[in-house]
Amino acid sequence: LLLHDRLALFCEYDVVNLENDTLPNKVFNIYGTLGEGLAVCMGYAMAYEYLLKKVGVECDTVVGYADEFSAVLDGTILQDEQHAWSIVTFRENGTERSYFVDTTWDDLGLTDSYGNEYISHRWFCVTLDDIRNEGRVVVDEIYDLSKWDFSDNTLNYYVYTDAFIESYNFDEVAEIFYNQKLEGRNQLSIRVADLDTYYELKYDMHDNGGLQELLGILGEQSINYNYTYDYSGNGLICFDLYLDYPEE
Repeated sequence: LLLHDRLALFCEYDVVNLENDTLPNKVFNIYGTLGEGLAVCMGYAMAYEYLLKKVGVECDTVVGYADEFSAVLDGTILQDEQHAWSIVTFRENGTERSYFVDTTWDDLGLTDSYGNEYISHRWFCVTLDDIRNEGRVVVDEIYDLSKWDFSDNTLNYYVYTDAFIESYNFDEVAEIFYNQKLEGRNQLSIRVADLDTYYELKYDMHDNGGLQELLGILGEQSINYNYTYDYSGNGLICFDLYLDYPEE
């Protein structure tokens, strides 16, 4: 988690060169990421693998597609929609657990009014079911996913930090956000189990005065917020609050 966050702080996604279709080779490898702080997804993933292996954590870089639509159209004009992220494996007392981590998509590139960067943990230690529910596709011809055990979710960021809710309860949500603020975070975040829970939360926040009550509990006058969810199923559904967001 520390290396995930530090990598997001140090590196920026090379949007400018990507839009101009002039990506230098170094943004695809470790040098661009750790040497100059500029990379695309492959550079992020390779650097994360390098750093984790340096501290004795097993990590593999995996290539796939961010959505099923791009996977279907591979080999056409959209073949550049391929994406790279990581598989992290933990071994302890004879047990093995593997998770997916996407350092690229967790680097939001946003800062608050004090210059502190918002770092997402939506893609930190997610399961195979999670990425499939999000529509992600791994290139099966290259990676035999059966060699990894993705069945455990106890090290998922939201499960591990008690920020995962299976049913909606305002008091529970408020307590999670309040405790996160006490920890000094500038981005408060919860994950909900399914779309039904999300709809309950959204209704209460917008139509039942929940958001204003939450602001009072957090001691905030105003707040920026964001819902992130997969339209087609129960993927990584999150509700984020941003503190000290810049006026612009």
